[in-house]
Amino acid sequence: MFSLILVSFIAGVLTILAPCVLPVLPVILAGSLGEKKSSYALVITISLAVSIVLFTILLKASTLLIDIPSSFWKYVSGGILLFLGLIYLFPHIWSWIVAKCRFSKSNESLDKIQNISHPLTRAILTGAALGPVFSTCSPTYTLLLATVFPVSFLSGIGYTLIYALGLSIMLFLIALGGRKLITHFRGIASENGWFKKILGIILVLVGISILFGFDKKLEAAVLNTWDVPSIETSVLTFLHLSPSMNTSSLWTNISNPSSTGMKKAYFAWGCFWCMEGIFEAQKGVSGAVTGYSDGSAEDATYDKVSTGKTPHREAVEVTYDPHLISYQTLVDLFYTQIDPTQTDGQFADRGFQYTTAVYYQDDTEKNIAETAKKTLEASDKFDKPIAVKTLPFTTFFPAEEYHQDYYKKSAFRYNLYKQGSGRAGFIEENGQTWATIPPVSFSWTTDQYRPYDEKYLSTLTGSQIILFFHADWCPICQNFEKQILAKPLPKNVVIFKVDFDTADALKKKYSILSQSTFVQIDSQWNMYKRWLWKSDLQDILSDLAPQSEILSKKLTPLQFQVTQMGGTEKPFDNAYWNNHEAGIYVDIVDGTPLFSSLDKFDSGTGWPSFTRPIDDSMVDAKTDDSLGVERTEIVSKNANSHLGHVFDDGPTDKWGKRYCINSAALRFVPVADLEKEWYGKYRKLFP
Repeated sequence: MFSLILVSFIAGVLTILAPCVLPVLPVILAGSLGEKKSSYALVITISLAVSIVLFTILLKASTLLIDIPSSFWKYVSGGILLFLGLIYLFPHIWSWIVAKCRFSKSNESLDKIQNISHPLTRAILTGAALGPVFSTCSPTYTLLLATVFPVSFLSGIGYTLIYALGLSIMLFLIALGGRKLITHFRGIASENGWFKKILGIILVLVGISILFGFDKKLEAAVLNTWDVPSIETSVLTFLHLSPSMNTSSLWTNISNPSSTGMKKAYFAWGCFWCMEGIFEAQKGVSGAVTGYSDGSAEDATYDKVSTGKTPHREAVEVTYDPHLISYQTLVDLFYTQIDPTQTDGQFADRGFQYTTAVYYQDDTEKNIAETAKKTLEASDKFDKPIAVKTLPFTTFFPAEEYHQDYYKKSAFRYNLYKQGSGRAGFIEENGQTWATIPPVSFSWTTDQYRPYDEKYLSTLTGSQIILFFHADWCPICQNFEKQILAKPLPKNVVIFKVDFDTADALKKKYSILSQSTFVQIDSQWNMYKRWLWKSDLQDILSDLAPQSEILSKKLTPLQFQVTQMGGTEKPFDNAYWNNHEAGIYVDIVDGTPLFSSLDKFDSGTGWPSFTRPIDDSMVDAKTDDSLGVERTEIVSKNANSHLGHVFDDGPTDKWGKRYCINSAALRFVPVADLEKEWYGKYRKLFP
């Protein structure tokens, strides 16, 4: 308790070093010089201290009870200071207002109006107006609020009083010392002396700067020149004070992410049989349709296009949710599935109809497509020039029905074709060299560093999520952004850029009072860690709460034991062994679709059993000899969750495999909920 009291007091003392406090220090000094009694400096500082405490209480109350935008305090503080400055500068105007009011106001009301011009009243109002300014700009105050209040609201008020005491003592000493210093050289001016005019000008300028945000720009300039915050935070760090890591949400309810419209994208990369499955496997893609791009409808048939004598290319129309997957990611995926240097088609398929192209529908898509091509050219991964065309979208005509979903309808023939054409070998061999080692990164900044998006965030159940409270006027924020963009982020780390000036709901939720603050959360918006005033992104990335810690709080003990420790649940005593409802089974960790009820059968083992995964690309097989017998373990590809094992004793009429899976590794999504939970593309599997 004593250490918190000491830290609170030191935080108040060090607040005078905060860059955005510097503009208001002259107000304190000039306020004491402008009056004949030095006690007015004490009145201003006491009023300021009370204002800070009341503001803090109201700020915390607004988090839970009422919705007060942060800009409100800017207008209150700036408006009061501007008003008082005008009174000092133009006292005759105030006298004229008072005279006018004599004829329309009662004596009691008139006395109240006249009292505003009294020096004591103005000193009180000045201190009160400065409270929110001091409270919202100091890193020490921010750290104090983030640390103390989540623990106890009442004790937080007490520590805030100690904070205000330390600040008041420093400000009073500045005012008193400045008064004596200046008085030594020049006597205190009269009531209407030039000190009054200077005070009025200072109040007006500070009021205007607060109203229009110039105080923030001054803060940014100071931070860009000096490392002032480190002076404050280093002392608190020495005292072993760090932000409270509250692992529960401060709000019990959060609004459901709203859905928005779907978009379409168009690509030509050779044989259209090879396009659908790749795109449809992506989270956020609701479907892909094979067809023919460009040209006219009368010639858009397979018989005509396959001659290579029409202006059509075999292409695919991709329908996707831009909140869940970006156009940039689709373009990246396109490039990693082709030989981008081939000019006469793709692999064994030759002819104009098999040449590659990215079709754009607006300038944004055009820039993304052209940038991706230039990035690949600049990487020097190929000796030949990149042959992919970037073309404006004109027309698209769906192909015949027997070409749709060919990779599903004729899986055996499709796989033979993919291998025989040379595509599979090129992707598996060269895809690992030019696309990933080292990475030719087109879109990681789009998918791993992106503007805050509730809908997309809610899908990142297997990721380490960071909220970055950013302000355009903040040089520290700009420095962090440069670090983020400098190189790819670690796998499964996603950073959301949150606008500090407008994201009031998130700031209230996580008690954020300062820009360049980072918060680690999960896909349910629960907070795990918070960082204030860091200067190196790597310090944050190296201090992330491990995935195991997040999962241990998200998963039940059994789910954690199964998926993370390779455990096995009891047979006939689990959630889905006897479930016969139609739907899909997804990874409990990250929501990846794994199995379908259409492939589920009763194996008599007491565990859910399937003849095949919903998509082979969603799972990996590993050798497991933990029991002294070699078995094939099945893990989810994205989250690396242990799912179960696969055996060769399944139904002979359905590929002969038995995927024996733990219910604890799965979550069941019924058919009725597929659209609602963004698995709509699997709805067509069910009658």
